[in-house]
This record gives sequence, C-alpha cells and structure tokens, in this order.
Amino acid sequence: MPDRDVKIRCATAREADALGDIFVASRRAALWFLREAHSAVDMKTWISNVVVQRQTTWVALHGGQIAGFMTQEREEIEHLYLDPKKLRAGIGSALIAFAKTQSPQRLILTCFEQNQPARKFYEGHGFHAVSFG
Repeated sequence: MPDRDVKIRCATAREADALGDIFVASRRAALWFLREAHSAVDMKTWISNVVVQRQTTWVALHGGQIAGFMTQEREEIEHLYLDPKKLRAGIGSALIAFAKTQSPQRLILTCFEQNQPARKFYEGHGFHAVSFG
C-alpha cells in the first residue's frame, strides 16, 4: 500500500545528479549478479543526458527528499529505482500506484529473473512473469 507521505511529481533537470546517484546505488545493491559494464560516472551521465531529458521521469519524495524515480512511456515502466536505504517504506508501491493511474488498462515492465526481491514486489502488485530468457 502506498505511503501517504510519498509525493510523486515530474522530475526536473536539476535533479538528474540525485537520480543518477539513486540509479547507481540501487543497481549495485539489487543487481549484484550483473557485471558493471559502465562506470558510475558514465551511468550518471546517461541518466542526466538521456533518461531525464528524453523520457517521462517521475520522482518519489519521502520526507521531502528524493527517494526513488520511475520512467514510464505509455503502458511500460522502463525504469524504477529506489534509494537502497529507503526500501520497504511504501515508495515503490506509491510509484506503481501512480503508474497504474497513467495506464489503467495495461502496465508492463521488465525485471531480471535473478532479482528475486523485485520479482516478489512486482508480483505482490499484480504483475506476473510472461517469459524468462
């Protein structure tokens, strides 16, 4: 259930550094099984120059601080990353609930098969695995 203290709003270009920090920290914490193909600097630059500039990016504020972000294009959640220090605070649930308001008929996303905590989270919100490979 989404936390009432979580506020969702459109990201600004000035927040790109903070989103890059969350992206890097979240990937390192949750996707430990992947080889890191790009440096933290390169990943943060990509978030700033590509993701925030070209995709609809929503930030989740918890306690007035950026705690996560999501990009969504029509019915697809393309990115959903949370500050690893702020997990299980309703932030991810708030982002999913918001995404469902933006695409109430159908919502899809991709999740690594090995990322069991994320899969459990998404399945708890009504998503189900379609394929692995």
